[in-house]
Amino acid sequence: MPSDPEDAEQPECDISRPRILVVGVTGSGKTTVARHLASLLHVPHIELDALYWEPNWTPALPEKFRRRISAATACDAWVVDGNYSVSHDITWTKATMLVWIDYSLPLIMWRLWWRVLRRGLRREVLWNGN
Repeated sequence: MPSDPEDAEQPECDISRPRILVVGVTGSGKTTVARHLASLLHVPHIELDALYWEPNWTPALPEKFRRRISAATACDAWVVDGNYSVSHDITWTKATMLVWIDYSLPLIMWRLWWRVLRRGLRREVLWNGN
């Protein structure tokens, strides 16, 4: 038996349950869409940024990040948002549906500007105290 639970063999997934991957460029609304889908479907929402970023904006080592993703996506239904290439072989192969958000550059830039302003004014805490 592996000493680290993240290293344990993952169970087979029930294909009748939704496993949705939401991708798109930064600021496209991936997390917002994923949260809404997860809420509507009553399944967990998995935000890859939350698994990647450690305290003080330190990125997780690739192996640790991949173990976290594998553990988080081991359940039979979920909605994942994020675009980390190191995770594609895990998330893309398990997903039953892909939602690709593709808005125009002016809209994305407006959303990014507004998000930075809102987070700065509200002093929003993101992942792991960042």
